[in-house]
Amino acid sequence: MRKELIGILFFFLAIFILISLLSYSPSDPSVHHAKSADHIHNLSGLPGAYLAGILIGFSGLGAFCIPGVFLFSSIRFFGNPQRKAILKSVGGGILLAVSTGSLLAFRQHQYLVLGNNISAGGIIGMPLKSVLIKYSTFTGGGIILALMWIIGFALAAGISLTPPVVFAQRCQKAILGAVNRMKALFIIWREQRKRAKRRLK
Repeated sequence: MRKELIGILFFFLAIFILISLLSYSPSDPSVHHAKSADHIHNLSGLPGAYLAGILIGFSGLGAFCIPGVFLFSSIRFFGNPQRKAILKSVGGGILLAVSTGSLLAFRQHQYLVLGNNISAGGIIGMPLKSVLIKYSTFTGGGIILALMWIIGFALAAGISLTPPVVFAQRCQKAILGAVNRMKALFIIWREQRKRAKRRLK
């Protein structure tokens, strides 16, 4: 019964965070700036304004992945969750949010969302993108972030990466087997050719 209650709580947290993010306004009070709380645009009130300000400030548009993470966690609690699985979801969610913001920052630094200019990656995603581009070039940084995104999504959603890995290993084994077979056939053909030349001499 306790697990079901936690699952319901996570579900409502996902809805609350989503509403807070969708109704985010830079003019609302937040930890980044002190403003009057007389008129709050956020539909979740003052708590929603602060929460949206923190999430968007840290990970930019990647923050919109977080409600999905809570939703996945909620679904897990209705099953037979383990503490390790929940920790994987949280870690994957953080990785997913940061990598999403950083990937979006490759195109432009800010996006117009529901009438508000929102940072693509926030104070974490933007520097991460800059560091990756500096030390691994534009293409290399994109590949690294794409890999981070896939891993984060798999962890957050509880998707096992084992089947693709096994498939890749089988393909590698088959390719190596074919290459070795071709090498063996080439060696046999070369030896037969040498023998034929010797006979002609």
